[in-house]
Parts: sequence; structure tokens; C-alpha cells
Amino acid sequence: MEVAQTLFVCAMALAASWAPAQPDFALHATPVAPAAADPAIARALRSVDPSRIQETIQTLVRFGTRSTLSGTETDLPPGRVTSMR
Repeated sequence: MEVAQTLFVCAMALAASWAPAQPDFALHATPVAPAAADPAIARALRSVDPSRIQETIQTLVRFGTRSTLSGTETDLPPGRVTSMR
């Protein structure tokens, strides 16, 4: 393909992407009403307690080195292991 043809095709593709999509839709569409809230999801959201989340995080932190990012040091204090054996 010649350079001029390539540039023409690229310009046409860009022009098409900037053109308003589906003008008929924009003229005749009606908005969709929002769905009613799901009671189960609303109950679940009300049950979220930031202090419980923080407590869970602190409990997990107290496990120490239970992480895939844990080091492999062998000179750890007693009771600390670097991996499950």
C-alpha cells in the first residue's frame, strides 16, 4: 500500500472514531430507570464494621511471617518460622 493510501485509511479510521456513535440512538433513546436496591446487598453493606475489619487485619498481622513474601532467614527468634514445613 502506498504511503498516501495508508495515511488516507488512518485518517478515515480516526474520523470514524470521532463521529458521534449511533445518532439515531441519541435522538430517540429513553433513559433506563435504576434498578431497585437489592435488600440482601443493602443488609450486607450495613453490616460492614470498620473496627471489625481493623481487628481482622491486626489478627492476621500477628501471625508474623505467614506470607509468600516472607524472608528465608534462618536466624529468627524462637517461635518464628519462615515457611510451613
